[in-house]
Amino acid sequence: MEVKIKNNVNELIMLLDEITLCFYQQKKEEGYSKLDCVLSKLSDVMDEIVYIKDTNKEIPVDIIKLNKALNLGLQALQENDIVMFSDVMHFEFVEQLYEIQRFL
Repeated sequence: MEVKIKNNVNELIMLLDEITLCFYQQKKEEGYSKLDCVLSKLSDVMDEIVYIKDTNKEIPVDIIKLNKALNLGLQALQENDIVMFSDVMHFEFVEQLYEIQRFL
């Protein structure tokens, strides 16, 4: 189970890196098309992280912090601020995913 979760986290990190790179390069259309693909993976990974946190109290996961980063990212998208979205996802959300990945 943990190997599957680790692979899913890694895949999500790679997808988010692709999206943020597109947005940093002002390739909005390409970034938004990739964003559609990442939403289901994001949902799956968040469910898996919550499961891990519930079954293993030692994992260094701050669900509230993850959710705050997601909310900030969504707010930036609603305001069409793709650079802010990229910053939040890259420097806040993905960094937390790396921390989780190291623990798995």
